[in-house]
Amino acid sequence: MRKSKRSIEDYPILVFTKSYDGEKHFVADFPDLKGCGSSGKTAEEAIARARELADAYLSDAEERGETPSPAPEEMQGSGRFVVRMPKALYRECGRLAKIEGVSMNVWIRKAIEEKTADGVDFKALAGKIDAIHAAISKPHRKAS
Repeated sequence: MRKSKRSIEDYPILVFTKSYDGEKHFVADFPDLKGCGSSGKTAEEAIARARELADAYLSDAEERGETPSPAPEEMQGSGRFVVRMPKALYRECGRLAKIEGVSMNVWIRKAIEEKTADGVDFKALAGKIDAIHAAISKPHRKAS
């Protein structure tokens, strides 16, 4: 029995900002769909590009019979968690957040984003994503 077709609506999408070359860019990523992420000057642009990639990915995966299952909802998380840290570190985070004029929550989130993106060349990545997007956007014929 064939499973019902999956929709990109079945998969969570992560949207966040990154700065490279002094410019703020939005990144949208489907973590359950490998390689289905994109960037843009607006969140809407990044999401639209990522959705196009995800839609093409799912269509291709369905043709091969390899449609990935979305992560269980409990694995997707709420976006909140508790962090225990030494009082001195807490004070330092608060001090640095105040200097930057943001809340400590925003400052810590940005620090985590920067750490998890360590070593990633987002300009090169954006170029590769654009090339992939252009390649999959071209009409192609199915072999007979």
